[in-house]
Amino acid sequence: MRKQEPNNADRESSVFAGGRMNSTEEKNVTEDRTTIKKRDWILALVILAAAGCLMLGMRLAQRQKGTTVEVRVDGKLYSSYSIAQDRRYPVKTAYGTNVIEISGGTVSVTEADCAGHDCIRQGKISRCNETIVCLPHKLVVEITQRSGQQEQKTEFDTVAK
Repeated sequence: MRKQEPNNADRESSVFAGGRMNSTEEKNVTEDRTTIKKRDWILALVILAAAGCLMLGMRLAQRQKGTTVEVRVDGKLYSSYSIAQDRRYPVKTAYGTNVIEISGGTVSVTEADCAGHDCIRQGKISRCNETIVCLPHKLVVEITQRSGQQEQKTEFDTVAK
């Protein structure tokens, strides 16, 4: 009796059963991994929608008009002004001189004797938590909702060891 040679279909099934795939099956698996599926699109849209909502929320929070202009030099409160009064305030410190102008509910630095004049180029600010910074003079001009010349201080009830 002659031993019968296995045909191609039997060879492929025996190879596949042994843990190997033929080239057609490998191609299909590779295509499945590289194609973007419907679930991927949905996930991407959900992430984009969440990011858009966060950006909108942050923008709406910044729309609040401020009432007070706080000027800080070297991290310490230098002075506080009402944003309702139109004036020019010179700020003279050991680091240099800046002139802050308040007009029409906006604040800007109009003059500075620092080298780069970046504080002047920052333009006008009018909303809460917006700032103008002059690094050479260690000056920060910020619009807040606080009134008067209060500086927030943290008081401790107890000290733990």
